[in-house]
Amino acid sequence: MRRRGARPAATAGEPFPLSRRGRARLPVRRELRLESTAAIVTIATLAGAALRLAVNRDLSLEEVKTADLAHLSFGGLINHLSHAGVQPPLHPVLQWLLVRVAGGSDFVLRVPSLAAGIALIPVAAWLGGELFDRRTAIATALLVSVAPALVWYSQEASSYALVALFSTLAVIGAARAIQRGRPADWVLHVVAASLAVWSGWSGIFVVAAIELGFVLVWIQRRRTGTPLQPFLAAWGLDTLALGFQLVALGVLFAAQLSHNGGLTGVTDVSASGVSFYTTVSNVSWGLFGFHPSAVTTVLSALWPLGMLASLVMIGREAGPRAWLLLGCALTPALGVFLLGLAVPGAFDVRYALAAVPLLFVLVGHVATAWPRSRLGRTLVVGGILLVLIGALVDQQTDKNNPRRYAYRQSLARVQREARPGAAVLYEPSALHPVVSRYAPGLHVSPLTTRLPTRAQASSVFVVTSFANSPRLQALLNREIGALRATRHLVTRHSYSGVNVWWFR
Repeated sequence: MRRRGARPAATAGEPFPLSRRGRARLPVRRELRLESTAAIVTIATLAGAALRLAVNRDLSLEEVKTADLAHLSFGGLINHLSHAGVQPPLHPVLQWLLVRVAGGSDFVLRVPSLAAGIALIPVAAWLGGELFDRRTAIATALLVSVAPALVWYSQEASSYALVALFSTLAVIGAARAIQRGRPADWVLHVVAASLAVWSGWSGIFVVAAIELGFVLVWIQRRRTGTPLQPFLAAWGLDTLALGFQLVALGVLFAAQLSHNGGLTGVTDVSASGVSFYTTVSNVSWGLFGFHPSAVTTVLSALWPLGMLASLVMIGREAGPRAWLLLGCALTPALGVFLLGLAVPGAFDVRYALAAVPLLFVLVGHVATAWPRSRLGRTLVVGGILLVLIGALVDQQTDKNNPRRYAYRQSLARVQREARPGAAVLYEPSALHPVVSRYAPGLHVSPLTTRLPTRAQASSVFVVTSFANSPRLQALLNREIGALRATRHLVTRHSYSGVNVWWFR
């Protein structure tokens, strides 16, 4: 037994033994074991899967429109995507196949996004480990598992989670191709990049960023005299294979532009355009999820802290790999910003979702590389996790979340209270597929039709959504005002994103 205070005995290859605390202060850090890393990433993936499977909201209008496509014939689906669609075919075709196999429930429609969102956790960890180290992989898995925006779009029957997954895989393939240049790495890049664009038009932003990264690598190797022939040959084949995919998709995109009246017609959201507030709000949504405007305003006011943190990262931890990752993350954001200048209604975080897991890889790297002690790393990563978990809980439970729409609950109430002879009006008119899905037995009309007289309808129900629209506000002021003047208001109920009036 060694006496208290005695120096530890020297071991082979270690003539000057260190205490445990002294060893922790060495400038060279010991890498975590692969088994420990895999175990923690697996646990984070299972926790993230449980969070994503706990869906507690109805389909949105955009999701219902996508769901309706799954009930067309396959030929009708392809014809719709060519002439009236707003997206590439991968996600609609996956939904079409699932509906044929398992039915058209809300859960089945969300399966592609759920699978992509769950797979994104270990894939993002893989990227962190590939570019940096295993500590970054673990931190990334923990952060991505609870990242509010990634959880939200994993629960939505849309293509955005697929774009994020395949874009992250494309960055992994590109990084491995630059570092190793093996054929399998180039294949991973070209397949993942192709699938990213086949999933959503926004995938082209990450593809463009990676191609720019390849150009910079070519310039750097040319300056240093590194042999270029193997790299150029592999890059040429990769670009050729990717180009065939983009040409086919370009034909589809051109058809959609032609039939939908330009870029405005091929975007399926209605945002407020580009401004300082909307720009900072979109950054806040990407990192902290969706919250009522008051919460978003507070988070947006913290943007100087985000700039300070980015300066710290660039000044201390950035290297070629970090710059590559940062470029791939910022390009989608810049692309959506420029798109928003041309089409104000398209300036929305969902089109830049591919940047979010890449940003969390950078956050995970800084959180584990900046602190020099194990306790410091634990505190930093734990603090970020607590903030994200709090934001996630608020996003998933707050009924005032601006992206939550309680269509099922509100329309079920109308079905219970509407007697024979009652008139049910809805606005905007785009809500028709929602009403058909959640209240198929109701005889409904748009609010823009002539209001019924007392002889025509003993009761009038008005169901509205998207109340922030100026056009809808003007219509409601006129039509609801007319109903108030001629009828008695029985009740008015407000649900998440939906309002219901009942007049007699």
